[in-house]
Amino acid sequence: MGILFFFILLISLGLSTSNQCSIGGASADFINIFDTSRGVIFSRTTNNLQGIASYAFSQQLNYGPYFSLTLVDSHFTIETTDAFEYYEENETLLSVAITATFSCLNGPSEFLMLIITITDTNNNAPQFLPSDEFTYTVPTPFPAGLAITGCFDGITVRDIDLTTQRIDFEIEENPYFEIVYDEKSSTTKREFVGILRSTTFIRTLLEPITLKITATDVDLTGDPPLTAVATVTFKGETTFTLPEDPVFSHPFYFANYTMDHQVILLEPISLQSGFHKLVNFTLHGDFSDNFELVVTGDQVTIQNRIPLETYILRETQIILVIRADREETTGDRATIILQLPEGISLQFEQSNYRGTIKNNILQIAVLSLLQGYEGEVVNTEVLGEHSQFFTTIE
Repeated sequence: MGILFFFILLISLGLSTSNQCSIGGASADFINIFDTSRGVIFSRTTNNLQGIASYAFSQQLNYGPYFSLTLVDSHFTIETTDAFEYYEENETLLSVAITATFSCLNGPSEFLMLIITITDTNNNAPQFLPSDEFTYTVPTPFPAGLAITGCFDGITVRDIDLTTQRIDFEIEENPYFEIVYDEKSSTTKREFVGILRSTTFIRTLLEPITLKITATDVDLTGDPPLTAVATVTFKGETTFTLPEDPVFSHPFYFANYTMDHQVILLEPISLQSGFHKLVNFTLHGDFSDNFELVVTGDQVTIQNRIPLETYILRETQIILVIRADREETTGDRATIILQLPEGISLQFEQSNYRGTIKNNILQIAVLSLLQGYEGEVVNTEVLGEHSQFFTTIE
């Protein structure tokens, strides 16, 4: 009788074990997926579960559900829903917690907690908001180092990748503007603000300037960065404008000074910008009083007013400076290099002299040199058929 009881007890214990309610595995688990994962992400075989009584997601989620839980024929699965396609668009969490309660055929309920960790990939390029075209009106004159976007809308870029840290902004090379990432202004999640600044004093903008700007994401994915491109157009405010600075076409001009005291410019002197009837041209330098400027339209020429003296002509060249000035401008200057003749030839005051001989004495006017003698040692001699009868006295 005792043996029979023991046998029945063993059978009873065996049935109890086989009817135990279980999910399979631990009651808590971790799942790693990518933001690009789709379909089934978790699967377990269960024992004696009747169904899923309830489940809940992290309360910090904005939308969803992003995952569905099913129990079919003792097979428990979790898969993504269609909403997971827009997870990065709507959420910022890198992990989602799921708590599920299962009803059992026999015994108390079973519980399961899952932590789904989402690994970010750089699968979204930055996007300019609200469009990829920007226009700013710049009130000129505009100082250097001031934010163009300080009084207007900034350049905003949205990047929905979960680990984007910042945006690197760049602008097409130009002499007026730069763009930098402004961390302090980037207070909205997933949105990054770029600030446009002037790099120099902008006197006026006569014509619109259109430049290309780029936004490149910096994230923790390790994937190659992605770049978006936009255009920004700057227009000058024309209500009040300062006159345009006069600027010469070249910093240097070359000219020749001829033996007959003419000035021949190798290239006309002109302004490449800022020409106006109110621009005043002046000449400066040690010998500027010997010359005068002649303005014809937008070109300037030089004329000799007082011939250069012989001692000056012994120099190789002289330097003159021409200035172009107008009120409320900084003006401009250019250098004129005036090449002088290589040497001044000797020249008598007359080309012919006539004289007579009386009592063996030559009577003739004094033979004087007109040029080429100052500061020089001049040797003279008499040439001709009867030159042996004459000599010169200096």
